[in-house]
Amino acid sequence: MLPLILVLAAAVQEPPVFRARVETVYLDVFVTRDGLPVEGLSAKNFEVSDDGARQRVELVPVKALPLRTLLVFDTSLSLGAYKLEHLRKAATHLVTHLRPDDPVEVLAFNEQVRSTVIRVADDLASALAPAPRGGTALNDALFAALLRSGPERTMVIAFTDGEDNMSWLGETQLLEYARRTSAVLHGVAIVPQAPADRAELRFLRRAAESTGGNLWTAPGAAGLLATFDQILAAMRHRYLLRFEPDPPRAGWHDLRVRLRGARGRVAARPGYWIEP
Repeated sequence: MLPLILVLAAAVQEPPVFRARVETVYLDVFVTRDGLPVEGLSAKNFEVSDDGARQRVELVPVKALPLRTLLVFDTSLSLGAYKLEHLRKAATHLVTHLRPDDPVEVLAFNEQVRSTVIRVADDLASALAPAPRGGTALNDALFAALLRSGPERTMVIAFTDGEDNMSWLGETQLLEYARRTSAVLHGVAIVPQAPADRAELRFLRRAAESTGGNLWTAPGAAGLLATFDQILAAMRHRYLLRFEPDPPRAGWHDLRVRLRGARGRVAARPGYWIEP
């Protein structure tokens, strides 16, 4: 297996392709009104356009598919032992509330990325056992997570405590990768005072929203557990749409999702890519 640094160096020259099956496209959609999830919608409430062409969509029950979870956690020196302990507790709580068939992987990072497949809570504690140290390579860690996303329904939760100061990949490259993946990215940060207007958090918000996800903030380390609960609840209240693209041409497809007969704010990825 090539070291991540070599994979990243190659990626700078040739962007990876996140493939979508030509015959079926899945679209993970979140609808809110006044900050709360809108429930009870059906396929007829969604209008999906693919490059401007209206598509015939079906609604897939969210419970019918496993949810693959990738936890991308900052363990750099800026985190500190106190925040890391609360991060462990919040992540353990999240994992124990997933379904037994929901696979989980942890990518802990500082200037390097370490990957661990989780089976029980003890595995999670072990994956986050090392003391905080080193710099922060958030973009590289997000890239590694996006490379692991496949055709299955995937949730990426990325927690960071500081500014990226060690990544090979720039923000523009990472955003391009994020918008091509089928994964839903949720960013998490500790923000004692609103608004969350730090440069690194603005970027994390952009990356998350480019996948149909969001940036979530906690007022302190002790609030991470409640924040993770909110993310999991949001994923369980999403709508999974399916359609067969017409026409199924190769290349980038712009997607637009509107509501019909209902009111709300729609969050969904902006498009998908089909390899030539």
